[in-house]
Amino acid sequence: MTMFESMQMEAARMMQAHNMTVADIPPFVAIHTALSAALVTSTWYACYMISTDVSGTSRLGSASVKFLPGASVRAKVEESCRNSKIMTSLQNRFPSIDPTRLTMSFAEAKFGRFFIKPVTIPGR
Repeated sequence: MTMFESMQMEAARMMQAHNMTVADIPPFVAIHTALSAALVTSTWYACYMISTDVSGTSRLGSASVKFLPGASVRAKVEESCRNSKIMTSLQNRFPSIDPTRLTMSFAEAKFGRFFIKPVTIPGR
């Protein structure tokens, strides 16, 4: 028995144990993908809205909290954003978007999602 055949048999057993059919797979994939996209979008948006300013200070309501990264990391991110064709075209299209803030907020959201994966993956 090949590895593919054993995986097929295991999938068939799992589907039978959960009373699923092949017709249940497309809605499952669509729902899983939609929930994943919603999580990525919402965490990125939240990090963008709470994002740190140039000095590395984040504004959370009325409190100011000092965050990393250091100036050298921020300078590298800014340089990368200036040299990125995608970020340049995005900034030309939407002048109000700060490419450095967008990049940093994506990294912050990605880092945050890494820590909540044990909760979100079984939840989906």
